[in-house]
Amino acid sequence: MDGWDEKWIDIRSSNVRRIMSARMDLAKSKACDGIEPDNVDGHEHGNANFGFTSSDQLNYNKWLASEAHKRNLSIGLKNDAEQIPQLHTFFDWALNEECHTVDGGRECDLYKPFLAEGKAVFNIEYVNGHHVSASDLQKCTSHHPSGMSTQFKVYDVDAWAHHCPGQ
Repeated sequence: MDGWDEKWIDIRSSNVRRIMSARMDLAKSKACDGIEPDNVDGHEHGNANFGFTSSDQLNYNKWLASEAHKRNLSIGLKNDAEQIPQLHTFFDWALNEECHTVDGGRECDLYKPFLAEGKAVFNIEYVNGHHVSASDLQKCTSHHPSGMSTQFKVYDVDAWAHHCPGQ
């Protein structure tokens, strides 16, 4: 992935599913309560470039949720906002990065199905340095569905966080 020390995987691979199953088993053996698979939006333009489709992504994401639940693990949907209508019933909660920054903040509204089901929706907005500006704080209210929890973090994701007032 450009700018990150991460690589895309081909989610159609049975070997990938075997590895991910083993990772879920490891999480369970370490008494984890849940998992949050990252980068489950490889089908979107400019991402993985393996040529898999949105249908392939839906199949994989539903498989992840099913496998997590078989292990009594909670599972969160991270990003992949465009597929929320098909996925919100399979996942226990959601995590978004910078929905206030994408499409003028309208991406935040895509998480309403989770909120309507009483599921938690967490949002991270990134800032440069351990300071939140007045314009950043506007993200706490503009295009912010009721019930969404937003906090600000630095890109290096250290211990520092600033929560929106009242959340």
